[in-house]
Amino acid sequence: MTTHDDGDPILRLLSRLPRVAPPEASDQRVRSRCYAALAASHTALESQRGFAGIAPRIINAALALTGFIYAVATGFEALRLAGLL
Repeated sequence: MTTHDDGDPILRLLSRLPRVAPPEASDQRVRSRCYAALAASHTALESQRGFAGIAPRIINAALALTGFIYAVATGFEALRLAGLL
């Protein structure tokens, strides 16, 4: 790899390319669509705060409790097989 790349024709051609920037109208259109999507997701989350928001929490708690009971039972079984209980 050389450090003197001044004479490289590809780098000279690349340096002449225009800078990439989105047009202002496109930028505003994308920004407004993003704000609309965020507002829609915010209203969807607000509507789920009732029973639909509680159901996943109950399911997660039940799964965590089941996993805890399984881990405790496995520990007792391991101790029983080792002859410690």
